[in-house]
Amino acid sequence: MKMMQLFLAAALVLSATTALAQQQAVGPFGPSISTVFWTQSQGSLEANCSGDLCLASIPLFCKAATNPSYACNGPDPNQESVVCPLPKGGRCVFHIGLETSTQLVGLNPPEPSSNDVTGLYRFLIDGQPPTPGPVPNSNGYTQWGTGLAYASNYVSVVAVVTNTKFNQAHSIQMFDVCQNQDVVGCEVVSFRASARIDTFLAAL
Repeated sequence: MKMMQLFLAAALVLSATTALAQQQAVGPFGPSISTVFWTQSQGSLEANCSGDLCLASIPLFCKAATNPSYACNGPDPNQESVVCPLPKGGRCVFHIGLETSTQLVGLNPPEPSSNDVTGLYRFLIDGQPPTPGPVPNSNGYTQWGTGLAYASNYVSVVAVVTNTKFNQAHSIQMFDVCQNQDVVGCEVVSFRASARIDTFLAAL
């Protein structure tokens, strides 16, 4: 009897462990398909702008991006992509986690206050803001902070894509952005960036 109780207890533990592993593999969207990692650490990239509420953007993870030529700023064959391995009409979910080390600079002597520059990320999937994205109706932008100091930040974004052909490669663009507030202009400096992109089957 004691051996039988031990056997049943072990079976229950194994069943619970298997269920947890399956839950982790499937996730909240559907079965997990793939995970890719992108890194960018080739030195600092810079962009600046001037004018009321102007936006300066640094494209991240471009195959051919070199300072000061930002190759994936707009439609470009060299932008990075992730495949949704399904036929036409199939839907995948991309869960994108982005972490950067960034500095914001206000272009207005004397030194502007810490609230004069806003730091943002922008995400585009196939050239369009992701759905559901970081914030509804945000045009792909999400704010990570204000101030002029060097900072490390992390944000995650969810995007649902629908294939228009078999095994479609969907472009994923990410930008480190500054926006000025009541100053002549702003500058954003990106020192390092890393991203993890998990692909899932979209839940029915």
